[in-house]
Amino acid sequence: MEMVNKNIWSRVVLDHFVFYKRNCFYAQVNSSMLLLCALFFFPIELFSQTYSLPYQQNFDTVSPPSLPSNWTTTTNRRASGDFKTIASAPHSSPNAVIDSNSVIAQTLFSPMFDFTGKIGDSLTFFERRNSTHHSGIILDAVVNNDTTSPIAISDTLRFVIANTYVRRAYTLPISLNNQAQVQFRWRVLGDSGTSAGFVRFDDI
Repeated sequence: MEMVNKNIWSRVVLDHFVFYKRNCFYAQVNSSMLLLCALFFFPIELFSQTYSLPYQQNFDTVSPPSLPSNWTTTTNRRASGDFKTIASAPHSSPNAVIDSNSVIAQTLFSPMFDFTGKIGDSLTFFERRNSTHHSGIILDAVVNNDTTSPIAISDTLRFVIANTYVRRAYTLPISLNNQAQVQFRWRVLGDSGTSAGFVRFDDI
């Protein structure tokens, strides 16, 4: 078997990695020539899972009961997810997001947002409860996946009026400024009301 050294560089992009081929050898095996190369791998920037600002979510681009991309929820009440979209009584048609049973703690999680080089302004949304949903609700934020030290955005939200959307608006705390990974949470505490209580959110 005869081998001839060929010092070759070639660049291939595949699955978010740059592959460089170097130190290739032409090897003659019987009547065939084979090209043998060592591979070197260098990662390039991966697709980001964070969203840019400003951002708006009205839950209208999905088919119920699905949540929009990268919105998630707990599974304390239902294995398929506690919060879901619904095509009834939205603030803006056709959908809102809904949670049922105000005596079980349940949470809705936003996508991750990138505040790098940004100063947070405000977060608004619309909330609608039926007459038996009296659970407290807390809006907070988690930075860099640190769930042990959430940053409070709202006080405990309580029942105001039945079957009518209430506008909630909050100034974002300065501790979110310039943070690369910020996730918002709507936490139903499950501390009051009945199993028939439900709450909708829309136009975040």
